[in-house]
Amino acid sequence: MNVHKYSDKDFTEAMLPHDRKQVFFDCVKMRFGVIVKAGLVLLLVLLPYFAVRVYGDVLTVGIYERYGDDPEAALQAGRALKTVMALVQAPCLGIASVGFAGVMKVLRQLVWGEGVFFHEDFWSGVRQNGGYFALTFVLAGLVHALDRFVLTINFSVQFLLYAPLAVSIFVLLPMAFFILTQTTIYRNKYGTLVKNSGYFFIKTVPQSWLFVLIAALPFALEFLPFFIVKYVVWILLAIFALPLFLTARFLFDCSVYDKFINKTQYPDIYDKGVYRLDK
Repeated sequence: MNVHKYSDKDFTEAMLPHDRKQVFFDCVKMRFGVIVKAGLVLLLVLLPYFAVRVYGDVLTVGIYERYGDDPEAALQAGRALKTVMALVQAPCLGIASVGFAGVMKVLRQLVWGEGVFFHEDFWSGVRQNGGYFALTFVLAGLVHALDRFVLTINFSVQFLLYAPLAVSIFVLLPMAFFILTQTTIYRNKYGTLVKNSGYFFIKTVPQSWLFVLIAALPFALEFLPFFIVKYVVWILLAIFALPLFLTARFLFDCSVYDKFINKTQYPDIYDKGVYRLDK
């Protein structure tokens, strides 16, 4: 005989998430299966990118074995290899972008409190947003390759060679986050997305840099000497941490858009998914 337990409290509006922090934890608590499913999709589309990284790691070991007695030569050869690998990774990022476009549409439905039909929402996101996602990802890959190439230049003031990389990390990357979330929500031309992203970044520099720091934490695994351990952790992060990061980032960006444009220009999506107690 099945015994059903019922709550002794009536469901009220006060039990709904009334800020975006509560929306995040409500999604984790109530729809964790959707988040893990999104992570598995992200892992699948990232496999070509991971394969290139593994191959690059193997070649890097060979370089340091070959130039073991000449650290400077090993360093230069390693930098040149990373430039080539970054170029190869660019189309891999283009492949991954398709999955990210679909997953972001699923996460949008999730945090907005709308019904999630994973297969339909995923492919809808791919059709609607795949082009701009692919353009953003490939451009990011090519810029990264250019940054790596600059580091191979023989220049007297070496630390200046890191300036383009710093601009990419602390300016272009935060803008790219805004481009992707805008693409998931609005229908604008790409130039408009870029212009708006610059504006949103300037208005949220400390928070944007905090997200960059969080996104950079997994790359600390590069210092692990054990390849297998490193890539096992990468896989786990792709499945669990990455969709959670994207969910948190989407919620943050929605709060930015509410503050600067939604309330006046898009009132139908202002505070969407949030049930304020003071409304």
